[in-house]
Amino acid sequence: MKRIAILHAGKAILPEIWAYQDFFKNHGYEVEPINTKQDYSLEGYDIEWHLMGTDISFRNNGRIKIHEYISLSTQPFPAVKNGIKRLLNTKPHLRLFGSPIVKRDMGFRDEIPFLFRDAGVAPFFFDAELNASKEFDFVYAGSTHKSRRLNMLLEAFIRYAPENNLLIIGEPSGDIRPEFLSNPNILYTGRVKYQDVPGLLRKAHFGLNYIPDIYPLNIQRPLKLLEYCAVGLPVVSTSYFWVNQFEKETGARFYKLNQDLSNLNINAINYFEYNIPDISVYSWENIIIESGIVEWLDNFKS
Repeated sequence: MKRIAILHAGKAILPEIWAYQDFFKNHGYEVEPINTKQDYSLEGYDIEWHLMGTDISFRNNGRIKIHEYISLSTQPFPAVKNGIKRLLNTKPHLRLFGSPIVKRDMGFRDEIPFLFRDAGVAPFFFDAELNASKEFDFVYAGSTHKSRRLNMLLEAFIRYAPENNLLIIGEPSGDIRPEFLSNPNILYTGRVKYQDVPGLLRKAHFGLNYIPDIYPLNIQRPLKLLEYCAVGLPVVSTSYFWVNQFEKETGARFYKLNQDLSNLNINAINYFEYNIPDISVYSWENIIIESGIVEWLDNFKS
């Protein structure tokens, strides 16, 4: 059995690591995540798979090197950050991009082979208990990094929905204002196991897909929205390019928030006619198979 080392910086929950472990065990590979912030060795691995980041290590003739760029650098100065990565990173045997837009904006001009692999949904989201008791009005699953401008959402939540509660899955970042940490209607789970997320989502009435309409967030597939749909949650979303295209392509209907979030009103949200699309095509298994990575690995010749 060949061994894959998935190298990551340990900054966030990375569902793709779970997906790779689950998928590749059925294709003759053992996958082990490695936190690059800790001491590690790549001895004995056949493939080093970097979730980028930066990687300035040289290629090893006995090991395949893969660079995965699933998303673009965030504000401020994303183009500068992407340019620095492009200049610093060594050349791998293969690059994986989250979409053609990510490939375009990373700006590589060499002949390194590439494939596309966007975000997917784990099978246990589709199997979530549909009759779970409701404890929360809203749930937000996703990054609380300052680039997400979550303080704007929380301020609007207190102003326009003061009688409702909100569950935030994950750790609050240091950028969350103190009044939003102490508010009894805003609850944080802290770090949870990925397998526990579907059950937490089902405890809410609505999933919040809060994405600021700023580049590059507005052109990338938000995993949390797919996960909301997989467990059958009606979605309350900001309006931006990707989600509007997704609605057109799938027939989905989400409650859209105004730019100033002033229509974050529980009565209007309750009475909206939602359409939750079938997103089974976005299962991790389908996403990984369609990327072509298995065929590429099986046919690789150094």
